[in-house]
Amino acid sequence: MNYRQIWEKHFGSIPIDENGISYDIHHIDGNRDNNSPKNLKCVSMKEHFDIHWNQQDYGACYYIAKRMLASKHTLSKLSKQVQADRVTKGTHNFLADKNPIHQLVKNKKLIFQQKNYWDTVGRQKARENNIKRIKENNHNWFNINPWEHSHVSEKTRKYWGQANKYYSFWKKTQCGYRKLGKHFNIPIEEYSFQIMVDKFKKGWIPDNDDKWKQFFNPSMAKRV
Repeated sequence: MNYRQIWEKHFGSIPIDENGISYDIHHIDGNRDNNSPKNLKCVSMKEHFDIHWNQQDYGACYYIAKRMLASKHTLSKLSKQVQADRVTKGTHNFLADKNPIHQLVKNKKLIFQQKNYWDTVGRQKARENNIKRIKENNHNWFNINPWEHSHVSEKTRKYWGQANKYYSFWKKTQCGYRKLGKHFNIPIEEYSFQIMVDKFKKGWIPDNDDKWKQFFNPSMAKRV
C-alpha cells in the first residue's frame, strides 16, 4: 500500500481541484519512507511547491513544477538552482571526491566502476573548467549574459554584437535559427546563435537591453 492509499484509508478520498487535478500527499518530516498517517498531509500542487521552496528543496520543486506544466524558462531557472545547491552542499559531480558517488567509485563499490565514467580525461577537464567558472562567478548558473562569458570566442561575440541586425530580420519573418543562420551565412553548428533566437522568441530586443548596449556600444548606452 503506497502513501496515497494510506492517506485515503485514514482520511477519505483525495480531493480534486477546480481544474480536475488531484491534490498531492506531502511527507511532513521529509522522509518519503515514513508513511505514518500522522506524517502525511494533503495539499494542492501549488501548496506542495511552496512547502518545498521554503525548505529550499529545489529538486522537489523542479519535479512539482514539471507536473504543474511550468514554462521552459521557469524549469530552466529551477534546474540552475538545483545544480547550484548541489555545488554548495558538495554533492555535485563537478566536485569529484567530495561527492559520495565518487567515493563509491573510488572504493570500487559500484558494479560499473570498471568503466570509470567520471575519471576519463575529457570529463576531468570539463569538471575543472566548470569549477573554475563557478569560482569566477562566470558560470551560466549565475545568469551572466551569453556574450559576457570568458569562454566565448571572438567570432561568437561578434555575432552577439550584431544581434540587433539579426533581430530586425527575425521580427519580420519570425523564422527559426536555421533559416536565419542561412540568410546571414552563419554556420548551423553555431550554438550561441540558437540561444540568441530563443531569446528573441522570449521577447528579448537588443536595442532595448541596456547591458547589451553598454557592452557593445557604450556611447549609445550613454546617450539613451
